[in-house]
Amino acid sequence: MQDEITNAAVLIVDDEAAIRYSVSKTLQRAGYEVHEAESGEHALALLKARPFDVILTDIRMPTGIDGVELVRRIKEIDPDTVIILMTGYPSLSTAVEALRLGAHDYLIKPSSSQDIRQ
Repeated sequence: MQDEITNAAVLIVDDEAAIRYSVSKTLQRAGYEVHEAESGEHALALLKARPFDVILTDIRMPTGIDGVELVRRIKEIDPDTVIILMTGYPSLSTAVEALRLGAHDYLIKPSSSQDIRQ
């Protein structure tokens, strides 16, 4: 079971390069196969090319698709993908909407390395 978890393909979606780098390094050290996208559009293009077991996405991205809309679109493509939202601007209404659309969890940035690995 542990091999299945650490071999999981994870996509990190965030417009901030430093956040993508930090989360990616944390997950790579834990043994995950990690890919990065700087926008919702880029994430969708990657998802259409290959499946991901888990997608961690920022909610607020300055242009294009935001994280909540990305959840909706990902679930249309692959309903089994686990999606975890990350935000520096927590909002109860956004969290409820994202979870209603099928997000698995909602993390507030900055998140600890332990929170990200779980």
